[in-house]
Amino acid sequence: MAKQSITLQQKIERTASRLAALKAQAQAREAREKARGQKIERKQRTRGLLLLGVVLERELRGSGEAPDIVRELIEKHLTRPTEREAALRFLSNLTGAANESAEVRE
Repeated sequence: MAKQSITLQQKIERTASRLAALKAQAQAREAREKARGQKIERKQRTRGLLLLGVVLERELRGSGEAPDIVRELIEKHLTRPTEREAALRFLSNLTGAANESAEVRE
């Protein structure tokens, strides 16, 4: 009877070990799937931001009031001086180029 209990105990230990290995595999798979999902979300967000920037740039080139509104938004939302300065410089270059092209057409 002692021999049979050792065999059962060994089977229980092997099964527990296998269960632990399967749980580890499942966790690794879930982590990979989560990372893949996050990567897709980042790509979609980046693409959306890029397209929003394209729309905003086109609107700024053709509008007289838009640069003032965008300037206010930049000053409101960008708190780091270097970021604010870069955005305002870009806005100035963008609207300056639009003003120059409007002057050339006249």
